[in-house]
Amino acid sequence: MPIRRGTVVLAEQLATLVTALAALPILVLFMWIYDRPATLNLLWIPVPLAVLAMLSAGVGYILCPLTVLLPDAANAWGAVLRLMWFLSPGLYSVERVPLKWRPLYEALNPFVGILEGVRRPLHDGAPPLWSALGWSALWAVALFLVGRMLFRRLSADAVRML
Repeated sequence: MPIRRGTVVLAEQLATLVTALAALPILVLFMWIYDRPATLNLLWIPVPLAVLAMLSAGVGYILCPLTVLLPDAANAWGAVLRLMWFLSPGLYSVERVPLKWRPLYEALNPFVGILEGVRRPLHDGAPPLWSALGWSALWAVALFLVGRMLFRRLSADAVRML
């Protein structure tokens, strides 16, 4: 029985998600070793990780055929990721963004909810920032649906080009 093309994209994302979830007990062990408070809010960490997996799968569905049809798409995506990293709260807390701009910042940047959803339970012992995580989930679902549609439409052409 042949494997459907879309399964390859999902398999990579699911394998990465399982690896990340398996590493959580090790993270809790290091929190204990370094005397960091481990609260029940750590149980929320799988939620932003699942949103990240869906977002990654959607982008993967978009990039798979595009990188064959447009070889520079991979380079362009690398530039977009670098830009998004510097615009995301990976290096700083979302509290550093002025309060009047924060709702727009959360709505337009899909990484805010994911990064804050992991940082807050780990660093502050607080639950995820639900408004930002909701926007991230909305981005993830939208990119996943658009990605699946593009993948179905373009993957046959991409296979023919190989």
